[in-house]
Amino acid sequence: MVREDLNSKVCTDLNCVDTGNTELLWCEISTKDGINMIVIGLIYRPPNNNYEDDSKLNSLLIAAEQQTIKKQLLVLGDFNYPDIRWDIGDAQSGTKQEEFIKTINDLYWLQNVNDVTRVRVNNKPSMLDLVFTRSSKEIDYLKFNPCLGKSDHVVLVFSICVRIISNEKYTFYGHNVLGCLRIFYGRWSSTTLSASILSSSLCIIV
Repeated sequence: MVREDLNSKVCTDLNCVDTGNTELLWCEISTKDGINMIVIGLIYRPPNNNYEDDSKLNSLLIAAEQQTIKKQLLVLGDFNYPDIRWDIGDAQSGTKQEEFIKTINDLYWLQNVNDVTRVRVNNKPSMLDLVFTRSSKEIDYLKFNPCLGKSDHVVLVFSICVRIISNEKYTFYGHNVLGCLRIFYGRWSSTTLSASILSSSLCIIV
């Protein structure tokens, strides 16, 4: 569902990339007058992904960076890499986790989640849900809210600031992710964008 005061466009080139069992959804959000706001990528990587599918996912992230180099980019989702040490940017040598974090580092992306996002009885708490941007100044007020329903993943709530040029002036939009991704923008106008990330599926509601 798309609000009447926003446009969403499917990023066909990125959505058509073969990533094996990895689920993905890419779209670009813009205002009704055609001002591009942000490209959003939602990812679900199954925990039992094989090396080939993980390599395809890494290649997709590289392609996303190249295709959106002049646009703002937000990539988030359930990546199921519990053994990556995001606090020091490290993973065990020779593993799929090491290849993934090397890709992220080569892209100069910043991972914004700093605490565990999945807690289940008899399982070690882990950080599976990740939020990537190109700079630390884009994300603010990140919160970890209780799980919804029977889910064992926390609800991430955060703000993302989007800068666009409108009528030859810089306009700043503040965005919030609430269980999903909820975007509120501007003193000049307001709207809401929501993208929910589920453990087994992806959907976006604007």
